[in-house]
Amino acid sequence: MPPFSKSPRIASTQQRRVSRKTSKAIVPRSPAAAHTTLPSAPKTPMVASGQSTTQQRSPVTVIRAKKRLVFEGVILPLRSQISDIKIEELSERLSDVTIKDSSAQKTGNGANKEKPSAQFALEALIQACSSTSVQEFNTFIKSFPLFSASKDVFVTKVGEASYSEVFGFSQSAEDVDLVLKVIPLFLGTVETDVPFPDCSSPEDVLREIEITKKMNQVPGGGFVEFRGAYVVEGKYPNELLEKWDIYKSTQGSASVRPSAFGPTQKYCLVALCNSGIDLEALQFDASRGWVQAAGIFWQVAAALASAEDWTKFEHRDLHEGQILISSLSEFPSPTEPENYLSPTYTSLQTTIIDFGLSRLNMPTPVWSQIPEEVYEGKGAQWDLYRAMRSRIGDNWDGFHAITNLMWLRYILQYMLVSKSLRKPRALKSTIAPRLARGAKPKPDTVRSEKAWSMLQKVEEIMEYSLNFDMTSATSNRNHKNEALKPLTSARDLVNWGKNEKWIG
Repeated sequence: MPPFSKSPRIASTQQRRVSRKTSKAIVPRSPAAAHTTLPSAPKTPMVASGQSTTQQRSPVTVIRAKKRLVFEGVILPLRSQISDIKIEELSERLSDVTIKDSSAQKTGNGANKEKPSAQFALEALIQACSSTSVQEFNTFIKSFPLFSASKDVFVTKVGEASYSEVFGFSQSAEDVDLVLKVIPLFLGTVETDVPFPDCSSPEDVLREIEITKKMNQVPGGGFVEFRGAYVVEGKYPNELLEKWDIYKSTQGSASVRPSAFGPTQKYCLVALCNSGIDLEALQFDASRGWVQAAGIFWQVAAALASAEDWTKFEHRDLHEGQILISSLSEFPSPTEPENYLSPTYTSLQTTIIDFGLSRLNMPTPVWSQIPEEVYEGKGAQWDLYRAMRSRIGDNWDGFHAITNLMWLRYILQYMLVSKSLRKPRALKSTIAPRLARGAKPKPDTVRSEKAWSMLQKVEEIMEYSLNFDMTSATSNRNHKNEALKPLTSARDLVNWGKNEKWIG
C-alpha cells in the first residue's frame, strides 16, 4: 500500500441520481455441505392484557448472521501460499459448527464458545483476499490502493442490498470506474436495543468468493470482473456516511445507517469493475430497442451455455436485477451482418452477476436450497421459483439445465412487455407501402422489426419446450413445432439459434 502522504485525495463530488432497484434479493440457505445451523430470532413473549408492563424492560434485539446473497459476481484470486484452500475443505472443517438459539448465547460464556469457529472462518476469508492483513477502514478509503496516488478519488453511493452498501469510486467526476461493496461481517452474537444493519458470516462470503472465482474462468466470459477484496476494521468512514445520507435523501433507503457499527466491527470490501446498469433500470433505445433486447437475450444465453458445458452450471436466480448492461459508443455499419452475439451489432455488452442460489461443480456439486418463505411470494419471478421446485423436487444438488432455459424465458418475457419497448408494426405492412412510394426503410427500422420477429419465434419454441410432456406428445402431433426436438438447456437454445443464422 502506498504511504499515507501519497494517498489519493477523496474529492467531493455531487451525488448523481441513480435509478433505484426494487428489492428482489432472495435469501439463500447455506449449502448442504457446510452443515452450518444458524439461529432464528428469539420470539418476544406475549404479555397478557391485564398484566402490568411498567416494570418490563425494553426488548433487546439479538443480532445474528442471516443467510443471504453475498455479492454480485465476485472472483477472487488466491495467493500462492494459500492456493490449496478449497471450499470442500472449509465445509468439512466447519461441519461441526452449530449456533443454537439458547440463553447461553446471551452470556459471555456463549460468546466465547462461538469464538474459535468464527475466528477460523474469518482467518480463512482473510487468506482468500487480496491482502492478508486487516486494515483500518478509514485509512483504506483514504489511501485506496486500487487507484493511482497522484489523482483525486471521487466517491458516490450507487446502490444498496440487504447485506451490503455499494459505492462507486473513480478518478473522474463523470464516470464510475469500479464499485466497492461494503459487507459487514458477523463474528458473534450482539445485543442491542436499537436498529442494527444486517451482517454476513465469513463462511458465506468465502463460499461466494470460491463460486465466483470458478465462474470467472468460464470460456467466453460474460461474468463480472474482479478487482480486489479486503477485510477492514473500524468505524464507518465519514466520507462514506456523507454519501449514504445524500443517497437516502434523494433515492430513499430501507437500510439502517451504518454509523450504528462500533470501532471493532469488521467488513469485507469487494471491488468490481463497473459493468453498467441492470436490466430493470435499462431504458431501451427508441430506434434500436429490439436489436438491443435480442443482444441481451442471446449474450446471456451464450454465457449460460458455456457455463453448462464447463462446470454444469445453473444460475437459478436470473431475474432482471442479475443482468448488467453496458452501452458501447459505436453503432454498426449498415452493411454489418446480422449477429445478435456481436457487441458491435447490438451496441451493448451484458454481464451475469450474483451466484447466491447457483449450482455448479467445483468439482463436487455446490448448491443452495431456496428457503421455504420464497415460495410464498407473488409475481412472475416467484412463480418461477415454484416451477423450479416442481421440476427439481428434492434433488437440488443434481444438474438440471432446464432451469437455465426457464430463466431465459423469464428474461425474454420481461423484455417483450417492457414499457420502453414499443411493438413494431408488421414487417409487410410497413415496408411494402414505403417501397411503393419509392422510399427505402431506415436500416434501424428494418433491423428492429426483424429482431422483434425473431424473439417472437424464440418465445414460441421455449414455451413449447418447457410445456413439452412425453406422455401427451402423441396428442399434439399437429403442433407446428412437432418436428423440432424440445430444448432442454441453454446449450440447446444457442445451437438452435446458430442453425437459424441469428447468432454466429
